[in-house]
Order: sequence, then structure tokens, then C-alpha cells
Amino acid sequence: MGTPHAARAVIDLMARGLTGVRGRRMVGLTLGDSETQALVPALAELVASGRMPVHKLIRHYRFEEIQQAVSDVVSGDAIKPVLRF
Repeated sequence: MGTPHAARAVIDLMARGLTGVRGRRMVGLTLGDSETQALVPALAELVASGRMPVHKLIRHYRFEEIQQAVSDVVSGDAIKPVLRF
């Protein structure tokens, strides 16, 4: 999720999650410092040349299979589920 520069979030690290286990780990990633004029064409070239096989990360599901898509993400069987309507 993108946020405005200097955005803040409050997260309850001790809330119970889907598994009922307390405790969380937070990992941050800042993309705002990327020089997109060079980065985006470089990424596009990697995809076009086959050196970054994005298609292997995508798995398509019919909308009716939404629960299976969620299960596959949770289990790690799918990286990027795409729902088709």
C-alpha cells in the first residue's frame, strides 16, 4: 500500500492474528528514494529479456475460487493471485 511522505501507522503487535498466536514482526520497505526514471525501464527490460520471469509469480483464479486463492497465498503456493471475473 502506498502512503504519503511522512505518513504514520499505529499497529497492535500483540493482537491475535488468524492463527490465534500473539506477536508480530514488522518489516519496512521504502521505495520513495528510488529513481524511477531509470528503475522502471530497467525492470521492464529484465522482464522483456526473460531475466525476471514475472509470469511465474502469477496464478489466475476464477472469482468463485477466491477462497482457494487466499489459501494458496497463506500456504505460499501462490505469490500473486489474480482473480478473473
